[in-house]
Amino acid sequence: MDDLLWPHFRPLWRDLVAACSTNILVAGGYGLFLKQRWLSSSASLPTVVPIPNWLDTTPRVTKDVDLVLGLDLIKDASHQKSVVSALTQNGFEASHRAHEQRWKFLKRLSGDQLIVVAKHAQDVYRVIAMMTMEERDRASEVVDLLSRTDAFNTAKQCWQNDFADNPIPVVRELEAKWREGDQATIRGVLSGWFA
Repeated sequence: MDDLLWPHFRPLWRDLVAACSTNILVAGGYGLFLKQRWLSSSASLPTVVPIPNWLDTTPRVTKDVDLVLGLDLIKDASHQKSVVSALTQNGFEASHRAHEQRWKFLKRLSGDQLIVVAKHAQDVYRVIAMMTMEERDRASEVVDLLSRTDAFNTAKQCWQNDFADNPIPVVRELEAKWREGDQATIRGVLSGWFA
């Protein structure tokens, strides 16, 4: 599997891990590509459908890297500065579009080729919005399993301190992307998990 992003992603990832004491998830097409590559090189790991059984093992082509940031990173300005610093040190620049400057970073390669890195803090609300009713109803089982973990307690603390009663500015900015009734629905689901 060819990976044209790897020479640019690897040093960026190393710097992000060094700069942040929190987890960052590589999502989207590139995240799936990396996971498939890792699974293909680790034949002993069982998957729901074994890779040799797949009808098409060609991963989708992508020229962007989607980073999902943890709630603790969203609220901490110094962590956010560390992420931006790692991006700029690796040749990425903030988008020139005003509405994208905080979330999208570009690295220009030869000619008109670009690598795009998008930070997806807003996905917290989008993930809730896209849950099916069945997923929402079954989420309490997952919450019960996770509720005694450090990661869950960190997320719960972030919810209570930064989202719940008096949202911090970045959260108000995220909520502005949703209708008031939908905000209430999403917040209701999260409140149910983190109460």
